[in-house]
Amino acid sequence: MENITPIQLVPSIRKIILFCLVAILLMSGATTQRIMLNILLVATLFGPLWLSPVSLTISLMQFMLSPGLVLVQDPIISGIRIFLLIIVFIRTLIYASRYKYINVNGKILAFCVVIIFLSILSSYNSYISIFKIIQFFCASFAVLNIFLIIRQKQAYWINWYYNFIIFLSLASLPTLFIPEIGYYRNNIGFQGITNQPQALALFLSPAIALLLGQILQKKISLSQLFFTLLVLVELFYTKGRIGIISLSSSFIILLFISHRHSKNIFVDLIKKPVGYILLTIALFIAAYNQESVQQYIFKSSETSNTSINQAFFHSRGALLIKQKQNIDEHTLSGIGFGLPSWPEDLQINYDPVFNLPLSVPVEKGVFFVSIFEEIGIIGSFFFLLLLVALIKFCTSQSTPDVTWMVVTAIATNIGEATLFSFGGMGLYIWLVIGLGLAPNAPNPTTQ
Repeated sequence: MENITPIQLVPSIRKIILFCLVAILLMSGATTQRIMLNILLVATLFGPLWLSPVSLTISLMQFMLSPGLVLVQDPIISGIRIFLLIIVFIRTLIYASRYKYINVNGKILAFCVVIIFLSILSSYNSYISIFKIIQFFCASFAVLNIFLIIRQKQAYWINWYYNFIIFLSLASLPTLFIPEIGYYRNNIGFQGITNQPQALALFLSPAIALLLGQILQKKISLSQLFFTLLVLVELFYTKGRIGIISLSSSFIILLFISHRHSKNIFVDLIKKPVGYILLTIALFIAAYNQESVQQYIFKSSETSNTSINQAFFHSRGALLIKQKQNIDEHTLSGIGFGLPSWPEDLQINYDPVFNLPLSVPVEKGVFFVSIFEEIGIIGSFFFLLLLVALIKFCTSQSTPDVTWMVVTAIATNIGEATLFSFGGMGLYIWLVIGLGLAPNAPNPTTQ
């Protein structure tokens, strides 16, 4: 850890303006979005490799924009986004032969091979399960390895991400006072310019971990302090429990896995008086203002007649009961990768041109319960090997603040299962993971 170069976060007006211009163009409607994404396809196919993360970021922006800003329901656009991922995968596969593969690629391949076998054996729709695991392999391989191949070092892409979060938080700020946009989804949780409150919470949580990690390492500037406070305020107004759960759980995880390093900012914090002071303040606020805490938990002001059990059942209870039943009946191999808990809920979106499956929307709550339900104990074991390899590689490759960011991104799946959803927010999660695996020094030029 001592030889890893610290990351200095620097706001860039040029990058922020670029994101603003892209967002404005995306808000122009379906036709403009098609043109933009097709240009990205060509540029990613024939242009320099560094365009791949840029193209994936813009593709993610197209998906995340609030229906209150632009309402586009175009299956062709979804197909273009998937095709963009395929192009990045092909280019990554070609160029990766010139570089040393990251040591998690074998875990990814082993996991996918096992899931294909389980899909043939026990999935109630083998065709869809195999389709989704192949999509997962292509996308995860591409996103994780593209940062290894590109010559720009990790600091460049971390700052790219940082300026994207600055754009997102600043663009969302005015919508706090425009309910038709900022609270478009349910009039309760703040979603900013994203398509739902949970999405905004998911975007902001890893960024908060990165910024708080910078503060703990005493590398904070006034601008960073301002954006840290802004992002924290916006996260609170999302009413998304995913933020506090992912940040706290990832912090606890890092306390255990980072104890070997001589300088561990996470252990150092709880040893210092400031750690006890912050914990005391948090407990005091929770005890003194129980009503606000209840409203945050239940996402509603009507807490007087709501019990924890009622809130649980209303939010995730029925789904978790069904998932437990599926786990009991399919303990070893699961019901099928990427499939809904109820077979009758299976809905396949097809490409209108080639009649190929584009997506199979599956909404599940706690990711780690969903994993056991879909791929059973056997598949979950190989997934755990992959997860440990990712975190271990990141801790050896990155500074503590970047590591916290990556683990927080993974931990967001405790509240919302997105890790296998590359057509949605899963792309964002894997891009953040890819940032943590990027080399901390520039790659050498190859012929």
